[in-house]
Amino acid sequence: MSLRPRYPRIPSSQITPEPVWQARRQWMQHMAGIAAGTGLAGLGATLPQVAAAANTLPPIAGMRPNPQYAAAKIDRKLTTEKDITSYNNFYEFGTGKGDPLDYSGKMRIEPWQVQVSGEVEKPRTFDLDELVKLAPQEERVYRLRCVEAWSMVIPWVGYPLSALLKQVQPTSKAKFVQFVTDTQPEAMPGLSDRIIPWPYREGLRMDEAMNPLTLLTFGLYGKRLPNQNGAVTDYCALEIWLQVRQVHCQNRAHRNHARNQLGGHCPLGIWLLCECESGCSASTMESVA
Repeated sequence: MSLRPRYPRIPSSQITPEPVWQARRQWMQHMAGIAAGTGLAGLGATLPQVAAAANTLPPIAGMRPNPQYAAAKIDRKLTTEKDITSYNNFYEFGTGKGDPLDYSGKMRIEPWQVQVSGEVEKPRTFDLDELVKLAPQEERVYRLRCVEAWSMVIPWVGYPLSALLKQVQPTSKAKFVQFVTDTQPEAMPGLSDRIIPWPYREGLRMDEAMNPLTLLTFGLYGKRLPNQNGAVTDYCALEIWLQVRQVHCQNRAHRNHARNQLGGHCPLGIWLLCECESGCSASTMESVA
């Protein structure tokens, strides 16, 4: 006698068509509008505010592909823009891979500033326009491998992080660069979970931060970063996605800082694409709305 549980078989006629399932977010937005129009403000407030579609975002002006990092030099095809912008780790909006897309629409991205302080000769606060024009924008195709056993091949747009750090001139005491993320409790429901200490911090050794592979990114697929992927700027280092509000140059690493949160943590800010060995910094970068 078999003790296996018997599950009901679902006929194919009852399976929701793929286009209907994919339109669920538009349906929820529609229902939120109905709730607001009928005075059901409480209901509307609990529904997600979906981020803008990637294909509606403005292009990055003056961007040029860097042939040294072209897709032809990678033995894998590019991940689709749809997958890159809908499968994310952004715990400020929840731990589900679709939460950043569903909930990041309320994130405040204007005005946006990045503060750099600590062991630097010239501490400075950069406006977004200053950051965008600081160095020529280029497209680089990088492979991303997450510790969660998934990977992507992404055409980022940005310039080396070293271009920014050279503007503030880290001192000889600076050994690490620390990145501190933004927190917007009214727009980031994941902050209430306290699954990690907020704001989130990540870091690089100074030689990693100055490596020409480490990219300060402003876009992907030739367009501005969508909210769920960092919105304004990200820092990309081989395998880390991280949003930053502050950058600090420091002369020692702190053991209590998180280490190697690979795979995509990013409220607005800076993405790093490189493996971190230490979770702290000798320079600190901070993003300020």
